[in-house]
Amino acid sequence: MAISPIPILGGKSIYCINEEQMTEATRIAENDSDSSPKVQKYLTELDVSLSRNEQAALAFKIIERLKASSSH
Repeated sequence: MAISPIPILGGKSIYCINEEQMTEATRIAENDSDSSPKVQKYLTELDVSLSRNEQAALAFKIIERLKASSSH
C-alpha cells in the first residue's frame, strides 16, 4: 500500500519573515550583480530536480540552519 505524502505547506506559522527581509531577499536574488546569478542558478536547478514539497522542506531546513547559526 502506497503512503501518500503529507504536504508541508500551510498550517500554523512558527517563523515570521517581515516585509523588509522579503524585499531585501528579492533584491539579492533578482538584482544583485554578484549574488543574483548564483541564486537564480540554484533556483532553476531546484525547480527541475525537486518537487514542491521537497523545495519547501529544503527552505525550512535552510531557515532552521540560519536561525541556529545566528544564535552562536
